Amino acid sequence: RRRRRPGSANCATSSGRERDASMMASYGSSSSIPKNARGKEDNFVKVATLKDLQKENRLHLKVGGRRVSLLRHKEEIYCLDSICYHTGGPLTLGDIEELVPGDPCIKCPWHSHPISLKTGKKYSKGVEFDSNGKVKRVKAWAPGKRVSQRCFQTKIDSEGNIFADITYPDDQKVGSDRYATDEMAASCFSKALEQKKR
Repeated sequence: RRRRRPGSANCATSSGRERDASMMASYGSSSSIPKNARGKEDNFVKVATLKDLQKENRLHLKVGGRRVSLLRHKEEIYCLDSICYHTGGPLTLGDIEELVPGDPCIKCPWHSHPISLKTGKKYSKGVEFDSNGKVKRVKAWAPGKRVSQRCFQTKIDSEGNIFADITYPDDQKVGSDRYATDEMAASCFSKALEQKKR
């Protein structure tokens, strides 16, 4: 099965071409990410260092034409599409909370959709109705069955370099794919980021 690099339809990862990683925006990091930085494993590319995440625990990047964010939560590093699958909101500017212990979620600031940082699944509460159509019981938070937001694997080497695998199978589309390379959605994200900095 061939895997492609997002934003580059004519380049398969097996071609041997190096991927680019360039800074989209960050919360105060002025460091730039070197172009053509390749990870030690086939599909991993260097996207940042732990030092880049020291100040705000978030870094927003453009990697291979795709907008992604690195988030540090409880000493774990997560990488996911920056822009929300739902309506293109600035998902990774939202608050992180654990609705279920051990599965941190980020809440989109626009519509409060909680998304698992580990799986990209949207959390919701089920509702049971009685025979008259009135709410009988609201169930506990639970993840949905399908992935809504694309998440990517990360690895950290002994020198504190962070690598991410931003590839995925062509036949496994998720909701956030439609906004990840969209310039208008990226512009909205950048504006929301600037407002948050103020």
